[in-house]
Amino acid sequence: MNKNIKHGFNPEEIIFAVTDKCNLHCKHCYVKRNNLSLKSDAAISFLKTCKNISKIGFSGGEPFLNTLYMEEIIQFAVKNDFTFDKIMTNGDWWKTEDELCSTLEKIYNAGFDGKFGLSYDSYHNQKPERIATFCNNVFRIWKDNFIIEIQFVMNNKKDDFELIEKLAKAMNCKSKKISFDKTKGVTMTLQNENLFIPIYITPLSVQSDNPQAWKDKKWFKEDYCEGPGQLFYVHPNGDIAPCCGFANESEKLIIGNINQTYDIVMKQASENKLVNICYNEGLLSYMKEMKKEGCKFRGKTSDNCCFCEYLAKKID
Repeated sequence: MNKNIKHGFNPEEIIFAVTDKCNLHCKHCYVKRNNLSLKSDAAISFLKTCKNISKIGFSGGEPFLNTLYMEEIIQFAVKNDFTFDKIMTNGDWWKTEDELCSTLEKIYNAGFDGKFGLSYDSYHNQKPERIATFCNNVFRIWKDNFIIEIQFVMNNKKDDFELIEKLAKAMNCKSKKISFDKTKGVTMTLQNENLFIPIYITPLSVQSDNPQAWKDKKWFKEDYCEGPGQLFYVHPNGDIAPCCGFANESEKLIIGNINQTYDIVMKQASENKLVNICYNEGLLSYMKEMKKEGCKFRGKTSDNCCFCEYLAKKID
């Protein structure tokens, strides 16, 4: 176990899922679609109360379907010394290149200087040429050739690498494998003399009611949710969860709403049973206690988020 891992929920970032609307319909997506979009006034009021939160990111749905919200939050963040993490996007929300450029320029002019987390894989099924157009315009506007990171979920190994090669060709660059980890997946890059794009190829996360979730040889490693956690994740209805893993769709992980204050949300987080299991007791420790008490699992899962989502269905 990593002795440097901090115990306890101590959020340092806030991610706004600015809308649950999306132009794509990926079968591996767990976001609930209720046609909701966040309003900036409540978010700004909440940010004014936040202590120890220094970084802001954006997710969805597809966040570029609620661009005005991002502009207003970015402008507030710049004036109040917040830094930026990523805007997670499918890069394929635009109808014309003129629309793409004008929208990106609005975000640039608002002051965004973080990164773009680009979801690109066979589940999203984008055309490589359109993703290349998105990337090239981001590079042109920000004048930064290190601003994009690709998040790629594995599906079929052969088809996956073919899809990456098609994007490399569309961008006039080469792909290169950097590292491989059986749990974390593959890290690759797309690069030429002018650009560098890391590609993080990760295994598909599945929910606990899927038999495939329990076919791993080993249990997950304990990290007290340091990986996807230590943040506020604001859903499109304003509800706040303590992590960006897919289990955050569960009501058991809702710790408040942006109509409240930071202090109230943190107090509610400290009283939340599942949050305390994740960040204090540890999911792995709790699993072992369940086994001692006679609980029989369907197998083993190496996915912390899957086990968290499983617990959310089980605990009171």
